[in-house]
Amino acid sequence: MTQNNLGVTYFYRISGDKPENLELAIAAFEQALQVHTPEALPSFWARTHNNLGVIYVRRISGDKAENLDKAIAAFEKALQIYSPETLPILWAETQMNLGTAYHSRVSGSDRTENSEKAIKAYEQALTVFTPEADPIKCLEIFQNLGNLHFTQGDWEKAIDAYENAITAAELSRSRATTDENRQKIMEKAIAVYQKQVQAHINIQQWDKAIETIERSKARNLVELLTNRDFYPKDNVPQEMVAELDRLRRSIPSLERQLQVIMDQLSGSIEKQQPQRLPLEKSRQRLKEELQESRQQLNEVLNQIKPFDPSFNLTQKIETIRFQEIQSLVDEQTAMIQWYFTGDGLLTSIITQHGSPVIFASSSAKDREVFFDWVEKYLGSYSQQREQWKNELPSHIAELAEILKIDEILAEINKIFACQGIKCDRLILIPHRILHCCLSMLYH
Repeated sequence: MTQNNLGVTYFYRISGDKPENLELAIAAFEQALQVHTPEALPSFWARTHNNLGVIYVRRISGDKAENLDKAIAAFEKALQIYSPETLPILWAETQMNLGTAYHSRVSGSDRTENSEKAIKAYEQALTVFTPEADPIKCLEIFQNLGNLHFTQGDWEKAIDAYENAITAAELSRSRATTDENRQKIMEKAIAVYQKQVQAHINIQQWDKAIETIERSKARNLVELLTNRDFYPKDNVPQEMVAELDRLRRSIPSLERQLQVIMDQLSGSIEKQQPQRLPLEKSRQRLKEELQESRQQLNEVLNQIKPFDPSFNLTQKIETIRFQEIQSLVDEQTAMIQWYFTGDGLLTSIITQHGSPVIFASSSAKDREVFFDWVEKYLGSYSQQREQWKNELPSHIAELAEILKIDEILAEINKIFACQGIKCDRLILIPHRILHCCLSMLYH
């Protein structure tokens, strides 16, 4: 027990040399395994092997391929003890770790074989970490699956995995009880939306790419509205409003109780099976109660909808189809929308006339040039306002060049020329820092 705790302490140690701390953790866990045998202390033996595997995946010293092989061997030993029937959460966590090790593995007879083993392990973990049971871990696993398929160029499978990851992210964000937790989930989810958009673009699903962009923007707005405790209009029957209130109180309470049980099951393997049984029963009971309460909430929202159709839009993310977006512009209007990805900036043109046109500016140099311009522009605006006004025409010209405005306008003219009409109106939809830059033009 002491050596195992010492290993955990070294693993999480902040001070000192990180590679050295990991080596000390390995030594402590290996020392613990001389005492924790699978016959005498099976749960401790399995947890120590799982801990050892995690460290070998992250080990800095030594050969990477050899470290991953050792990690896989350690996880597989842990799985000799863990099972989905007796220790489902620890079993699923170890399957998740095993999937990550295979995903990272560079040795072995075949990369394809390693990928298949990673997929199998992730899918096993997902039988326990469902979107309802643990949306955060579900998000992480589906993100890993999506990244694996994305790297292989299997766009359809990547899209399916990212779609499930997004669903889990939206569930977990809606249930997060603190701003800090919401921020952590958002940081994980941003990359998923971006990869999903790129995967759609790679197989020329332009409309789906636009729908995903809109979905990524909608999640923040819905969260802001939900956090303000919006209520439906006065014409909604009071019994519906009362039931809405009750469920708004009970669901977060059930979520917190379930999280406490999940943490106990995940972090307290020293409990023997008879001691764990009540926790497992509580987990199952809370899971069922939570699922029933969420179903009741959906039913209440559906009952409210005929009285106040717009209220649902403030409570959950409703996806918007590309055709609905397209219908918002008239036949002589073009909508230009920007969207930042991890690599660069996507520009889309939406009109009533056919599929959207998407320009991709994905080079690191383009991104660097843009943010250099932003730094100079905002610095001038905040510190030298008169100089900023005098230099505004040159600032705008630089931004137009960076955003490839001439190319965009030429494409718009081409689209409308094919219809025998002219575009007489532009709608600009910026993203992130572009909002700030464009809004200053009106000051």
